[in-house]
Amino acid sequence: MSANGTVLPGFVWRPGPLLGLWLWYVPPVAGWWFSRRVVTGRPPSWWALLVSCLPPLLAYPLMAAGGTMPTTELWLTLGLLASGIFASVPLVKPVCAGTIRRWLPTAAALLWLVCVTGLLSRTPIMSDKDPALRS
Repeated sequence: MSANGTVLPGFVWRPGPLLGLWLWYVPPVAGWWFSRRVVTGRPPSWWALLVSCLPPLLAYPLMAAGGTMPTTELWLTLGLLASGIFASVPLVKPVCAGTIRRWLPTAAALLWLVCVTGLLSRTPIMSDKDPALRS
């Protein structure tokens, strides 16, 4: 874009996978969690948080079945991320009181979703051996 806000010739906007994952998964899930607050007056249950945090993680075995093997570094990052986020909740929960204590698991789940979609967006979705990549 130019300084006056017009689109330059030949400019094509190409959004990346992070934008797609963010728009199609994270805000709808967060909206579902917080709309539950309006209806029940409580944060989402641990079961709802668990069920909504698993689908992005299940994309990795599906990609591996299609020929794209996630690296060991990615699996270690996911493991460390999960242990860091979800192990800190029981440590912080006794220190907090009231509303923060009730919403802490929801905040941890939201942080998990943001981090996993960020990692997923940087993972290649096609194998290097895919015939479509050969010229």
